[in-house]
Amino acid sequence: MKKFLSNIAGFIKKYVFTHISLLLIIGFTVAHLFFIDHSYIEIYKNDRRIRSLQSSIAKEKAQIQEYQNKLQEIENNPQTIERIAREKYNMQREHEDVFRVVIDTTATKEMAQ
Repeated sequence: MKKFLSNIAGFIKKYVFTHISLLLIIGFTVAHLFFIDHSYIEIYKNDRRIRSLQSSIAKEKAQIQEYQNKLQEIENNPQTIERIAREKYNMQREHEDVFRVVIDTTATKEMAQ
């Protein structure tokens, strides 16, 4: 009986504790990868989102710079205001005739076929 208990104790020491520690390590790793609030998957998703937002910020900053350059040009050059008013808003001076040329792209495509 003593020998049997000693064999069981040896078996437990040799295999069960080794496997339990291995299972704990695997469980800890799996938990950190998938289930914990700050898991590696969440960190990866957040890093991708941060990179996407940084790209959007860079585009917006470039657009802001472009608008600031246009504003500075308008403030410094009164002829720019007139050009924009004529081109974009079809404005004209008194006693002035303005002719607009409109190209119908559908008619051009039909003729080409």
